[in-house]
Amino acid sequence: MNEFKSENNNQSFQAERQIINLTTFVEKKKSVLADIVLKLSKIDLEKPREASYTIPLEYTIEDKIGHNNVVGYKWLIEDYGVYGKELDDKYDGLDEEAPGRKLKLFRLITDTYKIHLGRYQTENPKSELLIIIQSNADKIIHDVIEDLINKLLQSDNYDENITMEEYRISIQIIVAHAFIHCKILENPKKNDNSN
Repeated sequence: MNEFKSENNNQSFQAERQIINLTTFVEKKKSVLADIVLKLSKIDLEKPREASYTIPLEYTIEDKIGHNNVVGYKWLIEDYGVYGKELDDKYDGLDEEAPGRKLKLFRLITDTYKIHLGRYQTENPKSELLIIIQSNADKIIHDVIEDLINKLLQSDNYDENITMEEYRISIQIIVAHAFIHCKILENPKKNDNSN
């Protein structure tokens, strides 16, 4: 009986030590995401913009929405995609301050997407990738948004004066832009051999 008690105490101590290590690991660090959200939070949402964000793509945004079977977040991509030019300008400003910051943020977004996609692949190991994406597109977009918000709130340079609405809208603009630029979900022309 004493052996059992001693073993439980040792396990309890090890668990507490792991929690302390985890707390240390999660300490706040500066993030490019927080920098871009701060810049985006200052844009005038009421200012009229062109109906569509035009960039040279081999597909239309509508094609990508349909190809990936985005239903619930279609509005987000259409509504917030119009801020793409302003976001591109903000990204360029970040790169002028320190080259490579835009690429690092894109990598963070893509990696976040791949982690969530991997979870759905694990749940459906026998399904084709495109079927998994089409069956879970809205969930994946939701997961990426929430994950980026959590990363933002853990950033050392997150400005606590930004309202919840401002940071959520900013993250949604970033995710819509990432969708348009194929940082999340699949390019409808990726496996098209018709060219």
